[in-house]
Amino acid sequence: AAEAWAKANNAETLEMTEVGQRLEETTERLTWAEVQSQWIAASREFAAEATGAVHVFHSSTGVRLRSIWATVEYLELRLNQNVTQIIYHVVMPDGSDVIVP
Repeated sequence: AAEAWAKANNAETLEMTEVGQRLEETTERLTWAEVQSQWIAASREFAAEATGAVHVFHSSTGVRLRSIWATVEYLELRLNQNVTQIIYHVVMPDGSDVIVP
């Protein structure tokens, strides 16, 4: 849902950036333990470079509390003075998304 929204709205997800694509290519055969620090760094940088209104997407089943999103990216977005708003989308089981007021 996030990728589809980004493509339709001239935006990008971390995985759509050059850094994200390179990470996916170079780490696909490695374990999460081997690549976690690289994804943390990329997520931190991605959030630190965000500007304006930022759209974030989460599953209707909730946010994993130990995820990079919860422990790194969200905190970085909240500290980023160039981010004017965080808009939350909840992705429903049918693939649709609902914006949380």
